[in-house]
Amino acid sequence: IDKLKGVSSASSISVVAEGGTTTTNLQQGLSKAWINMNGTGTIAIRDSFNITSIADNATGRYTPTITNNMSSDDYAGFGGGCIHETTSNNQQARQGPSINVQATANFQINCGSNTYSQNDWEQPTAGLLGDLA
Repeated sequence: IDKLKGVSSASSISVVAEGGTTTTNLQQGLSKAWINMNGTGTIAIRDSFNITSIADNATGRYTPTITNNMSSDDYAGFGGGCIHETTSNNQQARQGPSINVQATANFQINCGSNTYSQNDWEQPTAGLLGDLA
């Protein structure tokens, strides 16, 4: 199978959920874009889906560009990250990353410290849920 298409609605496919009694919409449950990036030194995409490039705006602020735009700026964004930086063999406390300044073609990732200052993270990650244009 190369392409799945709904019968009653070409853009919607329902799948029986794990318990067998409810259904979930396949398109709504898929991540529409995600990124795993190097956020220190030379900023670079490690791996991604539907992300074409990344801009380094300032300390702890990055803007990924979405390859196939979202239909609106009301999508859900989520962030995470891996902290490898240590001080006296203890991991530093961090805040975020948060996803904000959402647009249909890009979004901003903000990373910070426990003092609410912006900090570059070694490996921030982010993803988007919503509808593609």
